[in-house]
Amino acid sequence: MKSRLQAEPLPLSETSLAGHVALTREVVNIPDVYEIPPDRPNTFSRQLDARNGYRTRSILVVPLQDPLGNLLGVLELINALDERNRVVVFDPDYEDLARSLASLAAVAIRNAELEDLSFKDGLTGVYNRRYLMLRMDEETKRTARSGQPVSLVLIDVDHFKEINDEFGHSAGDEALKEISRLLVKHSRGFTVITRFGGDEFAGLLVDTPRTGAVAYAERLKEVIGRHAFRYGPLTVSLGVACLPEDVAAGADLVATADKALYEAKRLGRNRVGAL
Repeated sequence: MKSRLQAEPLPLSETSLAGHVALTREVVNIPDVYEIPPDRPNTFSRQLDARNGYRTRSILVVPLQDPLGNLLGVLELINALDERNRVVVFDPDYEDLARSLASLAAVAIRNAELEDLSFKDGLTGVYNRRYLMLRMDEETKRTARSGQPVSLVLIDVDHFKEINDEFGHSAGDEALKEISRLLVKHSRGFTVITRFGGDEFAGLLVDTPRTGAVAYAERLKEVIGRHAFRYGPLTVSLGVACLPEDVAAGADLVATADKALYEAKRLGRNRVGAL
């Protein structure tokens, strides 16, 4: 259901109720959308109904506007029900309430977007170092309470400077973005993938002991080593540290993982280090 209802771009040049409200910023309240003539600019697009085996009848559509008047989208309320679960028209008295809810939703969406900007790396789209340090503090405190392990894996791209020197910085940027996509794709949903700085990434693994973190690091090394990058093969060196197996305090995770990473590079790169 989530994939079927995934947001899809809606060209405003196409006739639709959502597009009409987005352009005019009017509130639209219609008893039965299938009675709207197909040649009207605010006609109802039946594609979603057809795809989901649904039957939309009454609909209330309001614009999603933030306090500055910027339009973020539209809010659609579908099929009002009476006390007998029969579809009825939306009460006009609810129109102001729906507009107020849409304004609150717009503020929440805008705040979420701003939070993403403060916690996401601008180039790769993964989390930044600031977010990692906040999450690491939370997780190490949770480990102190529950005893569940937390591991940190630092990932450094081998000989990355050579890509920039030979092909230019745009090639280096492309490689970093591709590596970040691979890291996200081959990690669990609750693993925090971060651009730690420059050509270095990090993965924070909750409820993961040292053996699990090493296995994860080995898998990432193989995935990146096999991947066909545009400007030639790339490898990575990785360092692993775990609380409480390797360190006694969360503050030591980064330093210990960094030492393990240095050891992997000293031994020839393209390997996993674990002290």
